[in-house]
Amino acid sequence: MAKSPFWKQRIIRSLVTKNSLSLICLIETKKERFDNFLVQRLWPNMDYDFCFAPSSGASGGIICIWDKQWNTVSVRLISIYASNCAHERAAFWPSVLDLIVQDKICFLLGDFNEVLDPSERLNCTGFSQSMQLFSDFISASSLIESPLQGRFFTWKNSSSRSKIDRCFISADVMVEWPNCSLSGLPKNYSDHVPLLFRSEVKSDWGPKPFRSINVWWEHKDFESFVETSWENIKVTVSGDIVSKLREHRNLIKGWNTAVFGNLNGNLDVIHQDIHALESLADSSVLSDADVERLSSLHAESYRVSKQLESLWHQKSRVTWNLSGDRNTKFFHSIASVHSKSNFLSEITVDNFTVTKPMDVKAKIFEFYKNFFRRNSCAPFSLDSLALRSLSSSDASVLSLHFTEDEIFRTLLCCDDNKAPGPDGFNFFFYKKAWHILKFDILHIFYELHRTGTFPSGINTAFLVLIPKVRGASNISEFRPICLINGIFKLISKAQGEAFCFSKSFFDSSQLSVLVNGSPTKNFTMGKGVRQGGPLSSMLFVLAVEGLKALINEAVGLNLLEGVRIYNYAEPISILQFADDTLLFIPEDFEKIRNLLRVLRCFEIVSGLSINYQKSSILGINVDDVSLSTASTILNCSIEKFSITYLGLPLSTRPVTASL
Repeated sequence: MAKSPFWKQRIIRSLVTKNSLSLICLIETKKERFDNFLVQRLWPNMDYDFCFAPSSGASGGIICIWDKQWNTVSVRLISIYASNCAHERAAFWPSVLDLIVQDKICFLLGDFNEVLDPSERLNCTGFSQSMQLFSDFISASSLIESPLQGRFFTWKNSSSRSKIDRCFISADVMVEWPNCSLSGLPKNYSDHVPLLFRSEVKSDWGPKPFRSINVWWEHKDFESFVETSWENIKVTVSGDIVSKLREHRNLIKGWNTAVFGNLNGNLDVIHQDIHALESLADSSVLSDADVERLSSLHAESYRVSKQLESLWHQKSRVTWNLSGDRNTKFFHSIASVHSKSNFLSEITVDNFTVTKPMDVKAKIFEFYKNFFRRNSCAPFSLDSLALRSLSSSDASVLSLHFTEDEIFRTLLCCDDNKAPGPDGFNFFFYKKAWHILKFDILHIFYELHRTGTFPSGINTAFLVLIPKVRGASNISEFRPICLINGIFKLISKAQGEAFCFSKSFFDSSQLSVLVNGSPTKNFTMGKGVRQGGPLSSMLFVLAVEGLKALINEAVGLNLLEGVRIYNYAEPISILQFADDTLLFIPEDFEKIRNLLRVLRCFEIVSGLSINYQKSSILGINVDDVSLSTASTILNCSIEKFSITYLGLPLSTRPVTASL
């Protein structure tokens, strides 16, 4: 049965109703004119207004329809349908710049028919001049792209995909609607994904953890409050430093509410008082007391404004001298974009997708709880192999007491604004409060050296999921990074510098996953090291010493063979650079199979997994057929010289450098 000529109109009308839209922009309408009769087929409510740009024959055309009751704030909305001709787009961008305003809420959205990065177009391998011009246009506009959640490509046909539909917004949008979001809706009759912008999206993901704020220290009473409350806690709270810090958090929360207050609210009250006094000055002469109060209010306004700027700068994690625009609105918008870029609206685990907040948290919790569960260990030891070890005198140096100066110097080397762990205190706080907390912190180091243990609960961390790709929704598309408690990170860094470890570092590790800022339940790590932990790279270096010992043993048994290099007495079979490994082997398929067996043994013994898909094989004076056979045996990809390795060029021919 043929479709009714009005079926598209019914779909659009249903879309408006289902999503409670206040405004809709339709692009490529192919209509030369619209009237109320046609608009009413698209819009379910009678209290509306609209504007349109006619099509050119059967191509192009834009219409915007909006609810009259919605327009309570001044908005500039620019809807784009750019040409598919690069030359015409290049001439078009400057004319759009004249329409963009920065002093009000501004949207720039639509079909731009161009991408900003090669990854946004299927099989695109490099930047074109048209892409660069589009990028320059967006930079000149000073608008921020609203991150698209749940989708990446916005247009596709049978053979191509690209991200050509976007929404850019001014910083005022983030200020007016801090909980806004942009998501993709299911496609229907169009090749394009409909984009849905919501000004307010409120979902209960659970309580948010405490976070220390640097600007608290600018308050004249905060330092004395911290010192007094900590001395009281030491008297009234029994237990270790973990319990004391927990109580300290509660007291600081109360101080923040009762004394420090809401900065935005405080600034509004100050501005209202300034406005009242200045209005009075328009009609009469102010008294000396009012003049003095007005001056004081202006000074207070400046002080609170700087505190707000500092607060949003901390949240935005943007370096001042790189921003180019030192204002609160800028940092506010950057912080909001960071938050929305990492926002999880849904998660897919084992091909099963959930969208409700509690279901998302439960799925993520179960996945990582199972991921870090201890596997059964192989009854095998590498103790019989030639493993390098420290001399007794070197080992004794590593077990010396830590001095206060060593610990404080380690603290000073820590980044002030790194995101804190479950304790909520960043290193800026610990540095400022060192003279208050140092005796309790030094006691932890003393007990760790004496007993090899530290307080229960200090070795906890948040697991944060960072998208590997834009539009990530599958659990495999996220990289887990750990945010470790400040004091435990200080212990780890100090221990790392001394390069000695306690077994309790690993037996008591606990994690919870931050999902949209709210933590899941804790679970115990049964295996692995936490990515982002100060000891991770050092422990990896120790672990792969076992691989080197296995390789050397296999060479000694003639199962493997290295390659001979001029002026080197012994053949080279393995080179290691931190977490990167180079293996050398002659063109001998049996020895290549032996190499695979050795690598499998190392995986079983160590519990580590080798990602063969991310590994590659290169041949020197090896024909393509043999290289392909070796690649099949090792299940890894083939690369060709010349390549860049660890930032340096590698080639089978001499590499020249121009200075």
